[in-house]
Amino acid sequence: MTARRSAARVAALVLLGTTMVACGPPEDPGAASEAPATNVPADADATVTVRDFAFDPEEITVSVGDTVAFVNEDDAGHTVTNGENGAPEADAVFDEPLSAGQTVVITFEEAGTFPVTCTVHTDMQMTVIVEES
Repeated sequence: MTARRSAARVAALVLLGTTMVACGPPEDPGAASEAPATNVPADADATVTVRDFAFDPEEITVSVGDTVAFVNEDDAGHTVTNGENGAPEADAVFDEPLSAGQTVVITFEEAGTFPVTCTVHTDMQMTVIVEES
């Protein structure tokens, strides 16, 4: 190999190394991003907080027409799904994605007992009891 070729290769490697250092490593698409602040609507009748891969509280009682805000304080995404053990009911009334740091509001239009689960984390369970006003 000639001295000229060696010098060109060294220069190319130095340039490539400098470019890689300047740009840094590629972002990890699976890494959690910093979640935006959660906003609970002022007109929400009840709030359920999702933290540490659990719904809190595990049971709430609201009236027909009430809205429930589900606030995700975890760094992971979840779902708010009418169902049990990670599976939606056949006639699920709601099945909403809940990204990290986000809030989903659900209005309960009919009386009944609604089991709630996360389809991603099947151990997450809670119950919403909706009563006639």
